Amino acid sequence: MDCRELMDHLDAVLEGERSLDPALLQHLAACLGCRQLVATCRQTILVYRSQPAPPIPAALHRKVMKKVNGTSAQPGGTPTHPRS
Repeated sequence: MDCRELMDHLDAVLEGERSLDPALLQHLAACLGCRQLVATCRQTILVYRSQPAPPIPAALHRKVMKKVNGTSAQPGGTPTHPRS
């Protein structure tokens, strides 16, 4: 296992999968650069998750709802099905 191969499995490492390849775990134990990469990615994920979701612009909400339901529902409104 090398740094490039670890990158192919980075999502599994960050998601905490329990069935990681022992060679991957061994590489992480030995490679400071990869450990720092994983730690930085985890910290970045924590920062993003700690922030409130930005509000959805009303125009975008209407456009999406129109596509999904065939309506022009207002944000927070009750969409109606086009066949009802």
